Amino acid sequence: MKGVTDIGEQQIKHTRLRTKARHYRAMAAAIQMHDEATIATFPKYVPRGRPTSWYLERAEQAERASEMAGEMASLLGDMEHRNYLDRMTVEQKCERIETAAKEVNFWIEHYILDDLPQLFAGLSREQKQGYQRLFTRIVQRLTNAFEEEA
Repeated sequence: MKGVTDIGEQQIKHTRLRTKARHYRAMAAAIQMHDEATIATFPKYVPRGRPTSWYLERAEQAERASEMAGEMASLLGDMEHRNYLDRMTVEQKCERIETAAKEVNFWIEHYILDDLPQLFAGLSREQKQGYQRLFTRIVQRLTNAFEEEA
């Protein structure tokens, strides 16, 4: 397709195959129910007159192919994102970090920091400790990211 990236092509393939699998499963169900009206409404690419097992087998194949295409789109997206980060100038990197820091600070200050005492009220000790570990892990990951470069 013109103007569609490799990621987009894989995502489109993933969506089409998932839809095809859904149609095949629905066709198998309609055949088992002898529902001629429903069978007549299926898209032309769903062949008629096959045994139920054939449709179920094709649905499985389409689902497996859909998963592979979805994984490929995800991998390509990750690769494209890493390449984008590698191509960034120092100024762009600084701007991105500063924007993220401002957003994180905004969310923490305005949406949770002042509310934590009230949010923690009524929670069990285990729940409070769980959230404390969560925030500690977040801070530790940030700290580790800075130490990796040192």
